[in-house]
Amino acid sequence: MNPYLRYICLVPSLLASSLAYADCGTWTQRTPTSKPAGGSLRSMAFDSARGVSVLFGGPNGAPNNETWEWNGADWTQRSPANSPLRRLATALAYDSARHVTVMFGGSAFDPNTGAYDSNETWEWDGTNWTQRTPATSPPGRFFHAMAYDSARGVTVLFGGFQSGSNVLDDTWEWNGSDWTQRSPTDSPDPRNGHAMAYDSARGVTVLFGGQANNQTNDETWEWDGTNWTQQTPAQHPGVRRDHGLAFDSSAGVTICFGGVAPGFVLPNDTWEWNGNDWIVANPSTAPTGRDGIGMCFDSSRRVTVIFGGLGNFDETWEFSAGNSIDAQPQPSTHCVGETAKLTISATGSSLTYQWQASTDGGATFNDVTSGIGGTTNSYTTDALALADDGHQYRCIVNSDCGSAQTSISATLTVQDCTPTQPNPDPGDMPISKPCGLCGGGVSAMAPMALFLMCALRTSRRQGKGWKRVRSTC
Repeated sequence: MNPYLRYICLVPSLLASSLAYADCGTWTQRTPTSKPAGGSLRSMAFDSARGVSVLFGGPNGAPNNETWEWNGADWTQRSPANSPLRRLATALAYDSARHVTVMFGGSAFDPNTGAYDSNETWEWDGTNWTQRTPATSPPGRFFHAMAYDSARGVTVLFGGFQSGSNVLDDTWEWNGSDWTQRSPTDSPDPRNGHAMAYDSARGVTVLFGGQANNQTNDETWEWDGTNWTQQTPAQHPGVRRDHGLAFDSSAGVTICFGGVAPGFVLPNDTWEWNGNDWIVANPSTAPTGRDGIGMCFDSSRRVTVIFGGLGNFDETWEFSAGNSIDAQPQPSTHCVGETAKLTISATGSSLTYQWQASTDGGATFNDVTSGIGGTTNSYTTDALALADDGHQYRCIVNSDCGSAQTSISATLTVQDCTPTQPNPDPGDMPISKPCGLCGGGVSAMAPMALFLMCALRTSRRQGKGWKRVRSTC
């Protein structure tokens, strides 16, 4: 059975049963002047160096080899000199170390020989596509998933579907030169239609859902570079495949949206994975249910972008998660005896704050126990001493949405601002004008006589001040 031809009806939405809801985040539909053709089985990745979301291929029913970019305001179709053959259900991941978008596989279409399961590796540098020729490549496939592990500098690939109903469970990594098959002790079952995203805060690749053993599932797995570990959250999205997954580095959560559930139901619920549990967001507005979307996180504008979906959708939506730090505390310089005020601005539901201080250069932080506002968004220290010079302060922000967010550290510089005066040069001591001569005028007196006989005013150092001393003739 061809997996991308099996959906025949639409149901508006399905919200999986859950234990906790939070009024988290906002979906916003964008209205660009230009846009790709509607449809599903697109692939997207965010190019952080150029600040654009890259979309390639699809849609189902009329696949193409078009390259489009979304800059947050409009879509632009690119015209590279070289391009892969038209295809759908491929996978993209952005390699931030080499500044290229990596594409592997897909159900490709050769005008001479017809459809085939591609095992080609291509890279997009913002101007042109280049086909790579590694010594080793994974077998051809489509409906697989990829994510870029920025800590280890590799693109991770898992699973997929091959013509002839062969479902895969292999793990591969691309280092920019060659593919290496990994051999983990534990691994998800063979599956296709799953989604993956790299959690840069925890250093793991997150995998959710997909169709395994002819059944759609709701499993959450994580890859740490050595082994796959199945997670057991208290709650999770309902079973689905062909959904979208993207890591929101601002909120510190992995966003899951869309997909298709058994009975050809298209859920439109939005979920957030914080590494411990899934939380279902409850935005007031959301796209209608759809599967086969392109999805990625725009780290420049801190929004998750989706495009397309089954049902000939040509809509562009953006999701802003509900837990993020918008303005960081700033370093400052103060005099002894002054106080320092540190502030932070954050977005989220039911926000809580906890300021922390480090006295060892940032090696360890502890909750503040002095000052004013240690559990608010604005903290004021006690009067500063020279011993406070170099101390660092940060704030931990929690909310109903996503995981705790930690601000950057702000360093205080404390100085002794007491004014000091140098010891005077004796030659610079002031001398008053000559006084009147004792018992007579000054007209006939020589300068030396005046100096010896007249009253002089001099100054001498006493402590920090100057004292006038009067001498008379």
